[in-house]
Amino acid sequence: MALLKHLFSRKGRASRLAFIGSLFIPILLGLIISPLIFLAEEAFYIYSALLSLLIFLEIPSLWIIIANSIKRLHDIGYPSSFIFLALIPIFNLHLFFILLSLKGKNGENKYGPNPSSNRPFFSFKKTYLKNYPLEAVPASIFLLGRYLFAAFFLYGFWHKLVKGWLWTDIMSVHFSERLGELLPGSFQALYLEHFAIPLAMPIAWIVTVGELIIGMSLVFGLAVRINAAFALFLVLNFAAGGYYNLSLPPFMIYSVLLMAFPSGHWLGMDKKLHEKYPDSLWFL
Repeated sequence: MALLKHLFSRKGRASRLAFIGSLFIPILLGLIISPLIFLAEEAFYIYSALLSLLIFLEIPSLWIIIANSIKRLHDIGYPSSFIFLALIPIFNLHLFFILLSLKGKNGENKYGPNPSSNRPFFSFKKTYLKNYPLEAVPASIFLLGRYLFAAFFLYGFWHKLVKGWLWTDIMSVHFSERLGELLPGSFQALYLEHFAIPLAMPIAWIVTVGELIIGMSLVFGLAVRINAAFALFLVLNFAAGGYYNLSLPPFMIYSVLLMAFPSGHWLGMDKKLHEKYPDSLWFL
């Protein structure tokens, strides 16, 4: 009951992280129910029931967003009436930017204490999730992304291992085939011709073993930021070798995000190792 009261109440203040968390609720509902609706398209009654359920759940989800937007306004010292700016084109974008970016007023204001003061470091402990439920939503989604990222690298390692990339010339063959598809004299062609192809076997080892190291690091939350930088290095080299496509920018962006946020402290070994070795760059 306390959690529901916290989610639906428009009284008090809300941090930027709590506001972001409220935005994810309808997205999560859609991600969970929409595939079921698609699968049940041929079964009319099930399809209608799931669609009705989605619409029914989106109504309280909308109120959660409104309530936490009001609390976010309170946090930066604005009255709740400013929420009506959301109905006016252009002004609604400005309002969203304010709610997303402006830091709350220090200390207590007339709407209550600062929600960010004395807040413990993020964790999945019951007390934290109970007191800061919306902060847990974006962090949980970010961690889910970390494990998907890890799965991509572990699959890459396994594929290369079973295909024999470490003891055959498969990497060199791939590079040569790609070179023939590129414009002669282009940066990617020169990169392959003068660097990648002559060093194909060492590169095969670096990429294959590197994918294993990165994947295991992200799974166990060990030296996450350093290995995210290693992942970015590999992805940039894939692009330099002419293997650039629309799948690479998300990997580049997520590598940077993993470098920016201490997700290994949220869930993983980095937190305890950082406490034991505070001066080490490996466990930041």
